[in-house]
Amino acid sequence: MPPLIYSNAHTTDPYIIRLLRAISAHQPLKLPTPSASPPSPSSPSPPSETVSAPTPPPATAGAPLKRIISISDSDSDDDDEHEITRLSSLLHRTRFFVIPDDPADDSEYQEYLAEMTVLRAARKKLRKKVKQGKLKVSMGSYTDPEMEAFMAGLPLNEKSEILVPHTLILQTSKPDSSTSVPGPPTSVHGPPTSVPCLSTFAPGPPTSVPRPSTSIPRPSTSVPGPLSSVPGPSLFIRRYNVTSPSRTGLIETWALAGHLTQGVPGGHVKHSDRALTQQRVYVVFQGLQVGIFESWNDAEPHVAAIKGSTYEAYSSRLCAERAWVLGHALGAVRRLDRTDTALAVPAVAYPSNIVLSFLELKDDYLGTPWQVVSQGRRPGIYPCWNIAASQVQCVPAAVWSKYPSKLAAVIAFERAKRKRAVRTLN
Repeated sequence: MPPLIYSNAHTTDPYIIRLLRAISAHQPLKLPTPSASPPSPSSPSPPSETVSAPTPPPATAGAPLKRIISISDSDSDDDDEHEITRLSSLLHRTRFFVIPDDPADDSEYQEYLAEMTVLRAARKKLRKKVKQGKLKVSMGSYTDPEMEAFMAGLPLNEKSEILVPHTLILQTSKPDSSTSVPGPPTSVHGPPTSVPCLSTFAPGPPTSVPRPSTSIPRPSTSVPGPLSSVPGPSLFIRRYNVTSPSRTGLIETWALAGHLTQGVPGGHVKHSDRALTQQRVYVVFQGLQVGIFESWNDAEPHVAAIKGSTYEAYSSRLCAERAWVLGHALGAVRRLDRTDTALAVPAVAYPSNIVLSFLELKDDYLGTPWQVVSQGRRPGIYPCWNIAASQVQCVPAAVWSKYPSKLAAVIAFERAKRKRAVRTLN
């Protein structure tokens, strides 16, 4: 395995430092490895940086904006202003919970649910007033990075007018810079076995200008099935095979392809649906060899047909190395053998405060779907499958699912807790 390219950057990464502080408050979580299995020569040693004075992670992660955009109402009264003030106060008190070993005392969680009920009612009333055109939005004081993040998430119409107040959109996922609407998330655990066929319809030039949508995008809260070991392609782009007197070859836009062929003698066009798979870097946490692999061909021999293998694809080398460093610190990396000797030693449950620390990570910190373990060794919310796998593998009746964003995962986990569907299993 090549050396860690970003190893120096990891020593100053605030997210890794905070997680190492939480981990250092407990005994090392190293998974036992049979003595017959020699250490991997290709796997790098865990980071040598240690934190001498561990501090517990804060109870709140992924907190909303530190300030609320000021909302003014030319016809407002004292009640409306009081309601907006109360909404701001409740947003600051939003918290996340990880189920404890003893869920007998849930008074704090019940208080949280009561606050959220009031918050939802206040938001509903504000949306109604916005829809009736009684409110207008003005921006507060922001730093440059905050302003850029804020502007990227504003829904605008063709006149660059704000459609709804940004304060009503509680979304932590990084906005997409492209103008296309992203499709559903695809699995990231192996090579594609087949490429889904797209429609054979070749779109023509648009006949009308579409009106901008006024709906508020919301993260998906659906519960997908267990993770598949075969990832789908990350991106589909329709191309057009053009034969024209002036140009021949693949064209990526219909506007140009139509211009070269429509009404042109001898001009022909056929669409070509090709799956452009984004370059991926594979990280093997459990396999015949563990480490970071630059391609699936390099990783496949160490995980294919190996019981208990744990691996995941990452969109960049940096994200792969972040996951590798965290996996080593958590003790989630171990070599397997073909006789299942290593799997005879069960994995350990992560401490609750370490699982809570995962919520401090940015939504796209590892660039992978977030995992929710509702029944397993340690129920909670995990930033990637590699880290969550040890809490559900070889656990009868384990239940887990993946979500496209941290917010969607938090909502799903809170819903499972509310329905008392969260259990700690051994």
